[in-house]
Formats: sequence, structure tokens, C-alpha cells
Amino acid sequence: MQNLWQKMLAAGCLAAAACSFDAALVMAAPAANDHVTVTILGTSDVHGRFVPWDYATDTEDRSGSLAQLSTAIRAIRAENPHTILVDAGDAIQDNSVEQFNTSPQQPMVVAMNQMGYDVWTMGNHEFNFGLDVLQHVVKQFKGHALCGNVYWDNGRRFLPAYTIVRTGGIRIGLIGMDTPMIQEFEKDSDHLKGVQVKDPVPETQKAIAALAGKTDALIGIMHMGVDNENDHPDTGVTDIAKACPQLWTSLKAYGEDAGTIRNMSIRYIREVKKGQLDIKPVNDWQTTGYDRTSAPYKAAAQALKAGQLHLHNSTDGKYTNIASITTAELKK
Repeated sequence: MQNLWQKMLAAGCLAAAACSFDAALVMAAPAANDHVTVTILGTSDVHGRFVPWDYATDTEDRSGSLAQLSTAIRAIRAENPHTILVDAGDAIQDNSVEQFNTSPQQPMVVAMNQMGYDVWTMGNHEFNFGLDVLQHVVKQFKGHALCGNVYWDNGRRFLPAYTIVRTGGIRIGLIGMDTPMIQEFEKDSDHLKGVQVKDPVPETQKAIAALAGKTDALIGIMHMGVDNENDHPDTGVTDIAKACPQLWTSLKAYGEDAGTIRNMSIRYIREVKKGQLDIKPVNDWQTTGYDRTSAPYKAAAQALKAGQLHLHNSTDGKYTNIASITTAELKK
């Protein structure tokens, strides 16, 4: 059951511990429409799934790929042009895609550029090939590459910790951190030579301080799990959420089951009332990359009813952190 749990959590899921759904930001309203919805779509752990094909077995694999996601994302953008697309890491490793990491064009980055990704947070597998290779790949990305807790030995960040995406008059601050466990994962290699990996909790706090007064909502795009890994503190988003209540929510990614691609949307409503701007998250998340008729979904529903699977729910209890599926749906 633990493998199923990890698989369901693997990518683009909502870390419920980081949510604060009763929060609202109030500020002077600009001249704009009275109602704007911003949708944030997140993917992660795509692991070289450019198209629905497994190159190790040379067979079709429709469990998830950027090609499939692109179809769903286009449909969502057609409904709402104020859509932000982010990835939480582990894109350029597995399914033979790493063979292109030193080529002029990395296929995954080509696809991400074509799909219009706004943000890409580095995952632990992005550091599997050395810093020169990673820099070569990251330079190809047209969006904002983030990894705020990795520093050069001279004290400069390897990549920025945050960016601001503006759409529909709303300023979304996006903060990206990687699991500090990459030090452990790469300890027998020279892949981290020249950099230091720092605790993501104080680094997230630094980013929040730098963004103070500049955004209407703060979102964490973190490549780490909900809970701490191997009992190491600050290696899970729960610790970040507790230390950083300013984050409205956190898109997290961690789980090594390849191809478990999920994406979800968080809808933010901007309403002008009596000259003030009220921005609030709304629980109408959509799951666009998850098949509710699939065996893993049905197994999760059965395990939930049997009390074998325990989920963290959203504040109002309506949604689980399994790809933002409603609790009512899982109990059917």
C-alpha cells in the first residue's frame, strides 16, 4: 500500500498541510474586471515521458506524457487565458531522454517551451549529470528555472529562488526549492562539486521576505514529499508549511514511480467590492491527468473505505491531496 500511496502522491498533488483556504488578501483595487479567475496547473516527475512511449520496452505507455498533458492544458487555457503552468522537477531523467542532455536541444525542454511552462523547479534527478550539463539544459528553458536552496561556493544562488507571474491583474509569487536530500543522493559523485545545498525552510523564508508587498498570493513549487524523508528535518513540505504560513499552498512532487503524472489547478477569484480587491482560493480544483476508471484509482477508493489509506484533506474536508480528487468521489 505504501507504493500505491507514493504513486498517487508522486506529481502535481496538493500538499494539504500548506493550505490556508480561509485567507484573503485585501488591497486597493485597480481598474479592472470585477471577476478574474487564475488557474495554476502543475506537473512533476514526468521522467522523460515526452510522448506516450516506453523506450526501454519499445511499447506504448499511456500512463502519462507531455503530449497527453498538452491536449488537456490547451483545453483549460481555452476556457481561461489566465492560466499559469509549472513543473516541480524530475523531467530530464529516465525513459532514455538523458541521452539528449548534452545535445543542442533537450526534448523535454523543447516540449515544455512549446507548451508554455512558466516555471520549472529543479528536482533531485536534474542533478544526476553534473552542474555543467544541468546549466546547458536549463539555458534552453524559456520560462523561469528555480532552485532557491542550492548555492555556489561563492555565496551566489545556483538558480533564483522565486519569480512573479502576472496575469489578469493578479501577481502570483512562485517559490521553488529542491529536496536537500540531493546531498545524500549524490554523495558518491562529483555532481554537486562547487555548490552547497541548504535547508529549504530558511531559504523559503528569505524568498517570502524578498517578495513582501510585491505579490497577491504566494505558491511553493517544491520538489519534496509531504513528510520528512528518513527522519531528516525540513526535507518535507509539512515543515515548510509550518514555518511559512504566508504560503497559500504548495505544489509538491516526490515519488520515484516513473510516469505517474498528475496535474491540478487551483482557482483564484479576484472580486472588487466597494473599492477593495479580495483575492481568495476557491475549492473547485480540476484533475485533468487522472483516470478515475483506472485500477489505481479504484484501489485507492477501496483502501480508503477499508480504512487502509488515510488522507490529508483540505481545510473544508472536501478534497484529498490525491491529485485534488474530492473525498465524496473516493467514497463512492
